[in-house]
Amino acid sequence: MSFIARATVSVLVALALIAPRPAAADFVCTRLDVPGSSWTQVWQVKNSGQVVAGSDIGGHTYSGGAWTALPSPPANSGYGAGDLNALGINDSGAIAGIAFDPVANRDSGFLLSGGTYSFFSYLPQTYLHTDGRALSNSRIVLGWAYHADFTGPAFLYNPGGVPPYAAGFTEIVPTLNGVAPSRTIPGAMNSARQFVGTAEFPTGRRAFVYDPGALEPFKLFQVEGRRSAARGINDNGAVTGFTANLAGTDVGFLLTSGGYQLFTCPELAPVGGLLS
Repeated sequence: MSFIARATVSVLVALALIAPRPAAADFVCTRLDVPGSSWTQVWQVKNSGQVVAGSDIGGHTYSGGAWTALPSPPANSGYGAGDLNALGINDSGAIAGIAFDPVANRDSGFLLSGGTYSFFSYLPQTYLHTDGRALSNSRIVLGWAYHADFTGPAFLYNPGGVPPYAAGFTEIVPTLNGVAPSRTIPGAMNSARQFVGTAEFPTGRRAFVYDPGALEPFKLFQVEGRRSAARGINDNGAVTGFTANLAGTDVGFLLTSGGYQLFTCPELAPVGGLLS
């Protein structure tokens, strides 16, 4: 179970990351569950409102009140429809996600475009799992590679060589006072090719915005000084994600040039907290 938040947003100013103020926004949370599933994970939505989701019965898309299962992968891929977890979608309808191999007990990333699947892994001799987490309109995949203990880096997969990023894989490693995180999970990318994510440091979890055109591209931040994770960024630079409230419960946040707002979704009750 997850949420979709709609809001009126404005341009993000870098100072808003370190000087939060209340931000006004109106949210509508909609509960989405893949029919027949025991869990549903909603990650990315395209501008037309179509959503992709993962579930225990496979990847699906949601649009206009109807769920549609992803097409079955080729038989020679070694994957079945139930092995797919869809997480990223762009405005052209291409989809990225995770393909689980039950025999090898490992994940690979996938890209579905024009009805054709392609599968990929980042340094498979080093990392057990590769997850495709988000997909940009320029067909850049943001992903996570990790060991069995869930430590590992984020990566950017750029099969088309779209500038300003190099073709192929680029590892994403922010640092804090010269220390690298144990785990980095990326979120979405906007049309300016800025993207967001989360880094786990010994001193706590921090969200980040990555701007390829900035002299110092990583902007690390915490909302109200507490553990924070960024998952979405729009073309105006507004950032969404989740953080902890004073009670330690995960709640959503919206960060804009006007400051930030925390929110919960009572529509998802009795589920406690917002995270993914």
